[in-house]
This record gives sequence, structure tokens and C-alpha cells, in this order.
Amino acid sequence: TPGSLIYNSLPVSSQAVSGVSGVPDGTYYVIDGVSNNQTLSLSYLPSEHASGEVALTALLVSQETDAANTVTSTQTETLTVTPVNSGFDITAENISCNEDCPIQLNLSGTKLVDNDGSESVKSATLAGVPDGYLVYSGADVASATLACNTGHGGSINNTWSIPLLSGDLPEYIAILPPANYSGIVEGLILTILSGEDGLDPIESTSTFDLTVVPVADGLTLTPTSTFGIEGEPIALNLNASIIDSDGSETVSLTLTGLGEYASFFAGGTPISAAYVAGTDT
Repeated sequence: TPGSLIYNSLPVSSQAVSGVSGVPDGTYYVIDGVSNNQTLSLSYLPSEHASGEVALTALLVSQETDAANTVTSTQTETLTVTPVNSGFDITAENISCNEDCPIQLNLSGTKLVDNDGSESVKSATLAGVPDGYLVYSGADVASATLACNTGHGGSINNTWSIPLLSGDLPEYIAILPPANYSGIVEGLILTILSGEDGLDPIESTSTFDLTVVPVADGLTLTPTSTFGIEGEPIALNLNASIIDSDGSETVSLTLTGLGEYASFFAGGTPISAAYVAGTDT
């Protein structure tokens, strides 16, 4: 896309020119009514994200008073438009999911701001990931593989390097919390490095929180027959085991058919229990 020629703070419109002596037919920016010894202040505005060399050729058609001929003067000047990095447009929304499942990042944005092919993504990282959490990435959930944990670099949490796919951020990035964990992880930071070749890349970041919703895992219960002496406490062989043993879950025990006068002990110490006569529970 061509840039714009600015004259008197206004863009000059291009127009087709033909039949002018000394000027090849074509499309030009035309400034009429130029007087002798007049200085023209012109500037060139490149198109968005354009860089490189631009050759501008000025043609001046002059004619002396009462003269039949015209004279065309030509001057060409090459301008250099210096490239700059435009960054990566990315937003990571807060995410949540039930425990024990990978949680995919919710990303939006237009990606490379300068998408004419001159800039590229150099790397992607996810920082602030606590110990025990894993990061997976790939084209989709089926092809996702474990990303690279680069360590904590002196902070309490880890930074993961996310492999690029065909020079771009992969479509699928997910975080897998530790088994049976629930809670909130705040301040996760997705960072994209991008830029022009030959320039130092710039960072584009987005910060988000992750919420792991608790889900009860229950317990395994395989009771066996139990025996004892009348009038003495009888141990119940429940063979119970809590699946989520991190202390975040509690258990309520209901027994039916023992009658209202049954008493319960834990380690020899009496414990309270409520009796429901209608169900003998």
C-alpha cells in the first residue's frame, strides 16, 4: 500500500495525468499554481507498518512567459523508513474448571499487530505457575504435549516455555493442576516476544487468574463382618479410605439397624451421634 504525500498539512490526492509534454502518462500527485522561487514544504507519510526504502521522483514543468515550449525538471530522492516493532495483541481471560482436569487458556486478540509478514513471534512463556502444576500445548487437546519448565528463576513459582507451531502461538494451551487440588492461582502471566528481524524483540503480556473448583472424590468402602462380646465396644471393619487425602474433604458416616441405644467410640473416646427413629438410623 503506498504512503501519502502531505502538503500544507493536508494529503495530496493522486490523479491520472496524460498528454503533458515531458511527463510520461501515469498517476501522479499534482500540485498546481506553483510560482517562481516558491519553496514547497512536502512530507511523506508511510502506510501503516511499512518500512524500507521509498524512491520519490519530483517533476517540475515550467514555461517562460510568452514562450511556446515547456521544460521538465526531474529530481529523485530515496527515503528510508526505519522499521519498529509493533507487538502482539493478546488477552488472556480468567479461567476456571473442576479439579483433576486440564484447564485451557481463554485467549483473544488479533495476534501480530504488524501482519504484513515483516514481524514474527520469537517465543512464548507462561509465568507464575506453582510447583506441581503442568502446562501442555499443541494444535489441539489430542496432540498436546508437555511444555518445558524453565524453573523459577528466584521466584516462588515456575516459568514454562511454550513451543511455537509454524512460528505462531499454538491454538491449545492448558494448565493441569495437581491431583485433587482446588483453589485460586492469581497473577499468571502469558508473555509473547515478537518483532522485526534484526531488532530486539518486544514483550506483549496478559495477566489472568485460574480457579480450580473443588469436587468431592468420595471414598472406597469395603466393610467385612465384625464380631465382639456383648457389652463391650466392637470394632467396625469398614475398610474405608478417602480418595482425596489432602484434608480438603470431610466424611459423614450413617449406620442403619443398630437401634437407638448404640454408642460409638473413636480410639476409645465416645463420640456424638444422632438417632432417627423413623429409619432406625
